[in-house]
Amino acid sequence: QPYYIGDDNNNQPFKYNGKEYETMLSWNMTDYGARWQDPAIGRFSTIDPHSEKYYNISPYAYCGNNPVNAYDEMGLDIYPVIFKSGADNDDSEVIGKSYWSFVTFINAMTIFGQTTYGNDFIAGFLEHGQSQYGVKGSGKYSDCRLYLQEYKVNNNYYYMNDNNGRFSIDEIDGKLNIILKLDCYQTTDELVETITHECTLHGYNLEKIIEAYRNEGIESARSVFNKTSEELEHLDKSITSPVFGGALYKKTEKEITDKHPELEAIFKERK
Repeated sequence: QPYYIGDDNNNQPFKYNGKEYETMLSWNMTDYGARWQDPAIGRFSTIDPHSEKYYNISPYAYCGNNPVNAYDEMGLDIYPVIFKSGADNDDSEVIGKSYWSFVTFINAMTIFGQTTYGNDFIAGFLEHGQSQYGVKGSGKYSDCRLYLQEYKVNNNYYYMNDNNGRFSIDEIDGKLNIILKLDCYQTTDELVETITHECTLHGYNLEKIIEAYRNEGIESARSVFNKTSEELEHLDKSITSPVFGGALYKKTEKEITDKHPELEAIFKERK
């Protein structure tokens, strides 16, 4: 019988991509959250609710007809992807995988989402009615994508350029992607500081970046993003009267440490 049904020894409902296979009333479809997929033919029975953002692709297609290099977990616009090596050597292949995030990462994002800026940042990339990391969506940036890349690989410094994290932007499939790369060998405490650092110091002008992209495209957005050097943004974190994202970093740090005093140590260590 077909692989997606299972057998007598594996008769559980969660199949490919961890999605539930529904057989009630002979429905025989897989619930992807945003729409139903017929696993027998690998096609959806209804159009993509975000299809207006991809006019050049069939509204019935799954992740742009490129499931090897892309995925659409359930129609959200926040995409956590894991990059994890499969062997204990520096030459092991790194594969992007859209499955369960690391617990340390989820906990860190949840703590960041409890702050004023963190809540607004995460909520913006979610549609109304959706929620992630304990944050309810506002839809403010839902025409863009927050692309979260979790790296836990043996040669992680090669991919991370010897950094704990990296904030960048790019245009992928005709959509602005706000990319946050994170070294997930870090503890939860370390990830909280890294996420705060990247999103406030390097993402403090997020609204201007998105506005520039909406009005004039990716090159205009890159111009806004690159207007201030990383060196100046890092320096802004430690000076008395910050000019760029330093004030936002300090405000977010205070909100976090007021609620989680045990995190004061990691913020002091990294100043």
